[in-house]
Amino acid sequence: MILLIHILNYTRNWWGEMNRRWGKYKGLILGLALLMWVSCEDPGIIGFDADPDNFNFSTHYEQFTLPAKLVQVDSIVSGNGGRVLVGKYNDPQFGITTAKAYSQVRMSLVPSIPENGVFDSLILQLKVDYVHGIREDYLKLHELKIYQLESILDEFTTYYTNSESIRSIKPIGTNSFSYDTINVDGDISVKLDTTLRFSMSKQLGQLIFDKMKDETDSTFENNTNWLAFFHGIVLEPGDEYHSITGFKITDTQSNMILYYHRDDNGNIVNSDYRFILDPAIHYSNISNDRTGTPIEGSQPIYTEYTASDNNIYIQAGTGMVAKIDFTPLIEFTDSIDLLIINSAILTLGSVIPYTPFVKPPDKLIFYYTDSSNLRLKDNDGFFKSIQQDNPTIDPTSVLLPLESEFKIEDDDIIDSYSDRISRYVQALIDGVIENHLVLAYPVAVTNATTIDRLLLDPASIKLEIYYTTSKESADSE
Repeated sequence: MILLIHILNYTRNWWGEMNRRWGKYKGLILGLALLMWVSCEDPGIIGFDADPDNFNFSTHYEQFTLPAKLVQVDSIVSGNGGRVLVGKYNDPQFGITTAKAYSQVRMSLVPSIPENGVFDSLILQLKVDYVHGIREDYLKLHELKIYQLESILDEFTTYYTNSESIRSIKPIGTNSFSYDTINVDGDISVKLDTTLRFSMSKQLGQLIFDKMKDETDSTFENNTNWLAFFHGIVLEPGDEYHSITGFKITDTQSNMILYYHRDDNGNIVNSDYRFILDPAIHYSNISNDRTGTPIEGSQPIYTEYTASDNNIYIQAGTGMVAKIDFTPLIEFTDSIDLLIINSAILTLGSVIPYTPFVKPPDKLIFYYTDSSNLRLKDNDGFFKSIQQDNPTIDPTSVLLPLESEFKIEDDDIIDSYSDRISRYVQALIDGVIENHLVLAYPVAVTNATTIDRLLLDPASIKLEIYYTTSKESADSE
């Protein structure tokens, strides 16, 4: 009955095409429907011989290995994702990735500092919500340098992973830190959702504090005046930095804090003023050195190529994607006149190697492309992609892309992306969709907020189809 429901739903959403080809398909569809009906009943009760040999169709299974190439796309948007990346990590397969972060710092309330207030310290506080690195590296000390922006960031500018903003020559803070860790049965890992605190220049802090106290100074009248004085911060890894850290800019614990106290008749009262790291104006610069890796060399952007070890490489944040070709499916189905897809499953796996903090992207999207290796758009400017495999969703639409999730089997043997794409495959072989080339991208929302990477044996990119056809067509294969 499941197959019958699938077929009826498919013909309902695709009626225009099927109506045109009705004379060709009606016997197959009616035969399928009849077979599915009688398979749900006792033949003795309905008085009908349900022997499938009496029907002029048959079901089959086929598996294809889909060819794939590497494509280096241009820099990607990295602004205002809610997280910034900082650090340096040397991956033996993907090379050295370096990340720097830029953010404006805004006032909260207009400060009110007592006349007897005394400055104590200026601290940058950041919430850790992402780490990329292996245990031998993330357990080491890391050096973070804080600089001051030389000009404000522009809210109307789109910032990319190759964008850079001018900063001060000297840092306004240099700190070494280690991650908070958790030990579970002897397995030590980073404890996420923790807060790191970094000391900043006392000279800068005192200057800011003096402006707060000076009633004739207009710096703190509004954010425009404040930003004209303090343009923002830049976070860069020092010489000793062994992983990539993600700081959640939008978290309430990520801020710049000025601490001060006052003497209230011998009673010391401690206070602070908190600046906000701008949730709407921040970005990450991400660069790579692939020297000594199988993907070494300067590849022109949007030019497909093959790694020296023939493996498939995908990495978020760096523009490394894979181009997958469905030509083997087209060549196979071109020789079959009558064919209905019962189920089609696309699998990318098994993933090699990965750890809890050097892992594949959580999800992939499959965008349509062509010989240009660019993502294709529809007439309204939306990117075209394989859609969610649902009978209520038009496979030619663009609004509900399939987000293929990384799956770990219970036995920890098979780690892969695997999803049904039946409606895409049917539309492709029927000519309703003409795009048989796709780019496997990390999901856009995490594309520049992680450097999660995927390494695949190309032989593991498989398409499985279960299909029904007339016996005449099957006999001619």
